[in-house]
Amino acid sequence: MEAARSNIAIERETALKVATAQAEEAAKTRRAQAEKEAAAILESMRKTIADERGRAFAEARNLAIDFGAEVAHRLLADAPRAEAWLERIERHLASLPKAEKEALVRQLKNGASLTVLTASSLAPETAENWRAHLRRSLGDGTLVAFEVDPSLLAGAELHFPSAILRFSWRSALASIRAELEAT
Repeated sequence: MEAARSNIAIERETALKVATAQAEEAAKTRRAQAEKEAAAILESMRKTIADERGRAFAEARNLAIDFGAEVAHRLLADAPRAEAWLERIERHLASLPKAEKEALVRQLKNGASLTVLTASSLAPETAENWRAHLRRSLGDGTLVAFEVDPSLLAGAELHFPSAILRFSWRSALASIRAELEAT
């Protein structure tokens, strides 16, 4: 009986060792399978991210091209001739509400001058033409000075003592940018 008990203990210990070894082997197998599956998931995710990044880049590129085309279209709609800018300015001044126009004219009283900034120098005869048109719009006694600011790109700005009217590509670009940032 004692020998049988001893054999049972040995068999039990052997069975436990075998079961432990089998359990460890099964755990190793499951761990290896889980690592293999995790690696496959990671690789799949990397490919998905790379594909999405490529699509996002292509979309951003297309948006940039569309934006550039829209900006060019809007800017080129305004002919960069001095006469075209002067016509645009005259139309704007004529369309101002009476009170606003009178407020601008009051700024030019008592010897204050209107400074016209242009993107490039105007020929003397063109400058004199502008001066005559602006005096017709703002009053015969209006003093008009001309300055050059290449950062306007094209167009002009009217600088009153306390107001600025902008008719330039620089202001158009700023307006387009603000419009796009708002969307």
